[in-house]
Amino acid sequence: MNPEGPNLFHAGVPQPPGPPSTPRRFGPNAPLEDTSQLAPPTPHSLTPSSTSRKRPAQYTYGDRFVPSRSGRNLLAEFTLAYETPSVKRLRTECYTMDEEQKIANLRYQAALHEELIGSSTPQHRQNHMSKASIGTSPRRPPRVRIGPIIDEPPPSLAYSTPRLLNFRSTPTVQPASPARPTAYHSPHHRVYTQSPVSLRTQRLLDHGGPDRRRRVLDRHPYKVLDAPNIRDDYYLHLLDWSARNVVAVALGPEVYLWKAASEEVGALGEGQGGPTGLIGGPVTGVAWCPLGDRLAIGDELGRLALWDYATHRRAALPPVMTAGLCHADRIGVIAFRDVHSYLTGSRDQAVREFDVRVGPGRIVRQYPGHQQEVCGLACDHVTGHQFVSGGNENRILVWDVRQPDHPLWQWSDHTAAVRALAWHPSEAHVLASGGGTTDKTVRTWNTRTGRLVRTIDTASQVCNVVWSRHTSELLTTHGFSQHHIALWDYPSFQRVATLRGHRSRVLNCALAPDGETVVTAAADETLRFWRVFPKPTITPTSSGILERAIRIR
Repeated sequence: MNPEGPNLFHAGVPQPPGPPSTPRRFGPNAPLEDTSQLAPPTPHSLTPSSTSRKRPAQYTYGDRFVPSRSGRNLLAEFTLAYETPSVKRLRTECYTMDEEQKIANLRYQAALHEELIGSSTPQHRQNHMSKASIGTSPRRPPRVRIGPIIDEPPPSLAYSTPRLLNFRSTPTVQPASPARPTAYHSPHHRVYTQSPVSLRTQRLLDHGGPDRRRRVLDRHPYKVLDAPNIRDDYYLHLLDWSARNVVAVALGPEVYLWKAASEEVGALGEGQGGPTGLIGGPVTGVAWCPLGDRLAIGDELGRLALWDYATHRRAALPPVMTAGLCHADRIGVIAFRDVHSYLTGSRDQAVREFDVRVGPGRIVRQYPGHQQEVCGLACDHVTGHQFVSGGNENRILVWDVRQPDHPLWQWSDHTAAVRALAWHPSEAHVLASGGGTTDKTVRTWNTRTGRLVRTIDTASQVCNVVWSRHTSELLTTHGFSQHHIALWDYPSFQRVATLRGHRSRVLNCALAPDGETVVTAAADETLRFWRVFPKPTITPTSSGILERAIRIR
C-alpha cells in the first residue's frame, strides 16, 4: 500500500515509473539542481506562438536600509485619516492666499511628486476653493476614504494598514526585445539636459497659465515713514492725499504734511508763532477738497477748521461749538461733496453738510437716521447728488441731497460697523462697502435698484475700500486678524495679490492723484507707500502732416 495515499487527480490512470526519489539538501553546500531530469515540455509549450518558457516576475531589491518608492502612493498610505479643518482655518487659508500663490503651490506639489515618486498623477485632496467659488462661503470638504470601498463589510473583516516600507519593487515583466537605440537620438533625452529635474517637471514648471499674463506687482512698499502717536481707533479717518500731491496725516493734536514732489515734512501752523495744533484738541478727522487747496480738520470736541493750503492760513476757525453749530461730539469722518460743500459725521449720530460760501460753522443741511456713531462717508462724484453714510449700528444709508429728510435706501446686511465705503469712479450707481470684525465681508450694491450685487468673505476686518481709476480692480485694507492689503479683480472678485508689511490694523488708506500709488497708515506708527495699480493705457494717436492739415481745415 502506498503510504502517501492514492493520487486523487490521476485516479485510475497508470503513471509512468520515474527516477528514484532522493532527499534534497539545503544550505550553502547544497548541489545545483540537475535540470536534465526535468519533465519534458508539454504540447502547449511547443506551439509556434511560444517558443520559450515564460519568464517569472522579476523583483529588484535595493539597499536593505532604503525602502523602495516605485509604484507606491505614499500620499494615500501615510494619510491615516482625513483631517477636517475648521471653518475658521478654512477662511484663513482660502482668503489670505491670492490666485498666483495658489497656482504656484499646486505646481510645486506636482513637481515634487514627479521627482520623488514618479510620473503617476498625485491624488491630491479636493481643492476647497475653486475659481468659480472664490468669494463665496467655504464649504465643508467631503471625507476621503482610503482603501477598498465596501458597502457593508462583514464584522469579521477588519481593515489592515498597508505596509508602508517596502524593500523590493513591484514585479515587472522583462521586455521581449531590448530598447531601441534610437531613443538617444532625441535632443530632449534626459542624458543631454543640464537641468537637475526631468523634462516633464520642466514643462510642468514652465507651463504658461493665466498667471503668466498677470502683471508683475511689487509686494513691498517703496517708502516707509514714521508716524508717531497715530491713534489706533477704527472710527477715525486720519489720512488723506490731495490733488496737489500732498499727504496730510493727523498725529495727536497736530496735522503734518508730506510733499511727495520734494519729500518735505512740516506741521500745519509751523513757523507762524504759537502752537502748531490748529484746534488745540486731538485731531480725529482730516480730508482734502477735490482741488487740493483746502484741508478740513475735525477734533475730539466736535470743532471744525478749514486750512487754506494756497495761502497757508486758516480759512475758517469757529470757536467751540455747541450741538446747534458743528457737533456735540468728536468728528470722525469728513467728505467733500464738491469744491465748496463738505459733509461731516460724528459720534453724536448726526451727518451735517457745510458750505464755505455760507460762512464758518453754518449748517446747510442735516441728515438724521443713524442710531450710533457715524464712521463712514463717501460721495458719488459721477452723479453728483448722492452720498452714503455708514454707522456703528451696522447700517448703510444712501442719501440724495435733493431729499434730505429721509434716506433713499437703508441696508442692514452687515453684521458689524460699516466704515469702508467707496463709489465706483466711472460706473454710476455702483457702491462697495466693508464690515468690521464680526462681519469681515465686502459687499457691492446697485444704488439705482437698491439690490445687493455680490458678497465676498475676506476673513478679516475690512477697514478701507479703494477703487482703481484706470483698471477694474478694488483694493481693501484689513485689520484683525491678518493686517494685510488685498487687491481684487472686479467684478469676478478673484484675489490678485496680497500685500503684507504692517504689524497692526491698516486703518487708514489714501489714493495718490496719479491713481497708481496708495499710502497706508496703521497703529504700528508707520506710513507705507505701495505701487499697486497700473498706469493708464493711452492709445497713441498719429500727428502727421495730413492729419494736421485736416484739423486746420
